[in-house]
Amino acid sequence: HLVCRGPHLVLNVDGRIAAEVEDLDPAQQDFSGILALQLHSGPEMTVQFKDIQVKRLDSSTRE
Repeated sequence: HLVCRGPHLVLNVDGRIAAEVEDLDPAQQDFSGILALQLHSGPEMTVQFKDIQVKRLDSSTRE
């Protein structure tokens, strides 16, 4: 479960926070565009994703 609000991102895995980041570098901020899932290293492999949902949250929505 990933929630992104402006520069603040929280990743939950199995109900626990796995990563939390606040990216305040204005040169890197782009709040629109492509959403990508990637793997950075390791041998060639097949990766599968299931039940991916994307929902736009307005400022009054709390998750």
